[in-house]
Amino acid sequence: MVSQTQSLSLPTAAAGLRALDPLRDLGAVADLVEEVFADELGPDSRHIMRDLRMMHTLRPLMWMVNSIAPDNYDFLGGYVWEEEGRIVGNLSLSPLSDGDMIVANVAVSAPYRRRGIARALMNAAIAQAQRRHVHRIWLQVNEQNRAAIALYDSLNFRYRDTVVEMQAEQPDPATLPVPRGVRLVAPINERWHEAYELSRRAQNTTRFGQGPQSSRSYRPQPKSWIERLWQRVVPPARERWWAMEGDDLRGLLTILRRRNRQEADRVELLVAPEGEGQVEGAMVNLLTERLRYRAVVQSVVAGQQVATRDALRRAGFVERRTLNQMRLTLDGAGWN
Repeated sequence: MVSQTQSLSLPTAAAGLRALDPLRDLGAVADLVEEVFADELGPDSRHIMRDLRMMHTLRPLMWMVNSIAPDNYDFLGGYVWEEEGRIVGNLSLSPLSDGDMIVANVAVSAPYRRRGIARALMNAAIAQAQRRHVHRIWLQVNEQNRAAIALYDSLNFRYRDTVVEMQAEQPDPATLPVPRGVRLVAPINERWHEAYELSRRAQNTTRFGQGPQSSRSYRPQPKSWIERLWQRVVPPARERWWAMEGDDLRGLLTILRRRNRQEADRVELLVAPEGEGQVEGAMVNLLTERLRYRAVVQSVVAGQQVATRDALRRAGFVERRTLNQMRLTLDGAGWN
């Protein structure tokens, strides 16, 4: 690996750049993100903005928690750009489970663009990652945002993959054709390791190059008779179904129901390479049956999952936006 050493020329705090302070900035950051991404925010994102404002309101409590366990707010890291007492630029920087980091919410208020603020925020984030000996930084950018893509290209971020956000409102149960021998079943407890292995192999770009966090969620969890009875009355918040072709596991369907109606339900469809083009219809039929008439259902699909996207479209899902995933690989001397 050949390193290209680059010096970081960071604006001083007097010029407007400073670290994000969770105890005072969250409300202003939420306002800025909603201003800049007004056309892109879905129900979940808007709910997160409301949570940030609530955290801002409860900042005395946050101060107490932070004084006891400062690592609790590591996910609220990042930088802001301030002009005349107002936050006009923001970048969020958070750790991923495997030691990488992710950049998100790179936002600059319209009147302050083309002044190098976004570049200064990115340089600050890269410098922090280097100080923490982080190996890789990830980000996602709307494929139509050419200015942002050009900025990330100039900083040596490289395209890795594409994800498509899809959404349906009050979906009707679908009746897509299903090949003979394909069916959906509840997880088979003694074969849990097959589901974990499929999750590791399947195309899932939403994880930013990381595998499933642990095998625990795939292991059978014993339930009392009361829990089993209750789930017959109230569907569980999380369901997992196996797509079988004959006796072979070919796909995993995960359904996440939100108890808060202001948030979207989510579905994840993972398909083994051997099952592509075979099991997607059955998975979509079941998920629309289980989530019939729910307010909003969302799914994030890898760009290469053509059959999955086609099945969701035929069931009434629409593509909200397409995001390019980009990655910067760091080493001790600079970045590649």
